[in-house]
Amino acid sequence: MATGRATRSLKVYVVCSGLIYGNGEDIFYEFFRSAWLSLHPELASLPIVGSGKNIIPTIHVNDLTQCLKHLLLTLPPVPLHIKP
Repeated sequence: MATGRATRSLKVYVVCSGLIYGNGEDIFYEFFRSAWLSLHPELASLPIVGSGKNIIPTIHVNDLTQCLKHLLLTLPPVPLHIKP
């Protein structure tokens, strides 16, 4: 990365947040609404895709903004690897 070598003060943080939902992102809206109101018992859980062993990480947009705020306020040392 040429920019990193030219500017030693540049720190890059890569945040792999997964699938973002909430505040208008209506990916899970109908599932959450149906489960909350018990309107459709068959929609009370997400449908199984493929073998069902796939894992899709998700995060609410408000939680993601709190994580980014914490990252900016603390500026952890680089490199930092956080495994779930």
